[in-house]
Amino acid sequence: MRTMTKLLLALVVAVPAILPVGAGAQPPAPVRATLFTNVVQWQTTPGRAVRVVLRSPERVKATANVTADENGEVTAVFPYGGGAGDTTIRAGDLIGIHPANGEAFTKTVPAMSVALNHEARAVSGSAPPATRVFATVFASDGQELFSDLLDVDQAGHYSLTLPAEI
Repeated sequence: MRTMTKLLLALVVAVPAILPVGAGAQPPAPVRATLFTNVVQWQTTPGRAVRVVLRSPERVKATANVTADENGEVTAVFPYGGGAGDTTIRAGDLIGIHPANGEAFTKTVPAMSVALNHEARAVSGSAPPATRVFATVFASDGQELFSDLLDVDQAGHYSLTLPAEI
């Protein structure tokens, strides 16, 4: 049996916009950002140009200009290292979505926690209430062992018992 060593957590539902632009703006599609990575995803009109800005509370960390694919999926991958500095997505960062000919909005990456209990074969943690998180468990060799979409309850907690075969 492999040793479970890492758990990757992604918030997969939109959190309240903190800087909506324009009165009566339509609710934006969910912004998907995976903590401790450099990837942001969003859904819009196919072929639409979008500028995605990642900010810490102190500075702009990265900017990406991307075009939605034929399904309307926008994927911004910020460069790691080099002259780019730290482009890792962390709790408290701001993600700005600026679609061409559309209303810009900004989301704050929420604080989240995760714990992996090897003996109980359980994953648990906290996230914004009434949202969903996507959890992936990896083996010590980096191979993905299991992933699932978890509901966060009204108190901001989630948990999952892992299958016996992991």
